[in-house]
Amino acid sequence: MSFLSNKSCIAIAWDGDNHCCGVHMQKNGRKYIVNDFWQNESVTRKNLLSTVISEGFSSLGYQEDTIVIAGGTGFSYTFSDITMPRLSHKDLQSALEYEIDKYTPIASEDTIYEYRVISEKEDKLNIRLVIIPKEEWEDWNKAVSAIPCGVDMLMPTILALDPILSNRSVNLSSSANQNCFIATSIGDSKREIIFSKEKDKNNNTFGLSPSPLEDKHLQIGEIEGMEEEEQERFTGAILLGGYALGHRFNKDKKHWIKLSSEIRKKKRWSFILINILLTLYLLSLLGFVGYTKYNNYLKKIKTIDTQITFIGEKIKKNTIKKTDNEALSEYKKQIREVMRDRPGMANCLTELTHLIDDNMWSKYLRWSGDRVNLSLETETDDIGIIQKLEESPYFIDVTARKTRKNEILNITVDMNIKERFFTETSEKEKNNE
Repeated sequence: MSFLSNKSCIAIAWDGDNHCCGVHMQKNGRKYIVNDFWQNESVTRKNLLSTVISEGFSSLGYQEDTIVIAGGTGFSYTFSDITMPRLSHKDLQSALEYEIDKYTPIASEDTIYEYRVISEKEDKLNIRLVIIPKEEWEDWNKAVSAIPCGVDMLMPTILALDPILSNRSVNLSSSANQNCFIATSIGDSKREIIFSKEKDKNNNTFGLSPSPLEDKHLQIGEIEGMEEEEQERFTGAILLGGYALGHRFNKDKKHWIKLSSEIRKKKRWSFILINILLTLYLLSLLGFVGYTKYNNYLKKIKTIDTQITFIGEKIKKNTIKKTDNEALSEYKKQIREVMRDRPGMANCLTELTHLIDDNMWSKYLRWSGDRVNLSLETETDDIGIIQKLEESPYFIDVTARKTRKNEILNITVDMNIKERFFTETSEKEKNNE
């Protein structure tokens, strides 16, 4: 279950002929959905590319929380998939700076380079290093400079691969006039490029006919009705969009090439203010809930004190023996220490996060008093979630209904929150341990 990935994005890509394509995508569960798209014919002069991109961007339905990503396809840059020791970002940068001349024939002072981690294994990191000529990088910056809101990330499409389409070959040349550059998998998320002058229409390469954009996790909407060669042109934009909606985007963005203030995504203070107000509302709601629970707790204590006083008065009337008074004191102590409670929402949600596997996602969660209704979806036949819930110390009376639609298994769970008894003394000892 990933709560940190972005919900929608606009991705724009252009090829060596300056043919531009853009898509507005969103993610729903494990599905990537193309809601809107745009394309233009080739631009003859590079200085017109920014104008074309700006006009196309305005038709893609931008909102303040929409991620914007852009980049070029083809191979005006070079890349290398290499294995490095597990180092911090700063140390990796230093190591790459020392060896950068090994991976490019261009003088290092005339290039811009950056990397992203594509897979991890024990004490090793597999990274994809991309090297872009400074002149080309400046052209890319000019191309997106007219986008009014700025961009979140500017990057070559090769960096969007892995874990996206990690088991498939991908055509990185979206222009009908260019030769094919096929990025094939060689294991550990690494890639090598195969050059081809002819397009092989009998393979399963993403971005090539006869079904260039076919994938079980992708819905391309109206693009599906286009000719095959037209569909191929959207390959780069869809790759960038899928990457921007994945969980690695926000992590990679922290150390990616810093964009100039002219093209960097502008902060929208209205959006920030809404987030601040929403945070304050949630904090006040949590404070109110906490105050209510504390007030109820005080009422319980007051009721217990009243019962203790009543019992004590009754005992005093019936006996004056010292041993009975000692027994009364012990009885008072026991009554004060024994409490009854149920685990709170935060504890239960934490428990559910631990129990639910990564290959399962939550469709909805309803909480009413001590009753919880949960709907889960998965592509795996049996992952033992019902048994985990039954064995949990937080839930009881677990019932489940399973239904399957196509490849998706839906599990609807009803259960109660366990009521537990404990003592203040035992809780303190447990906390000390």
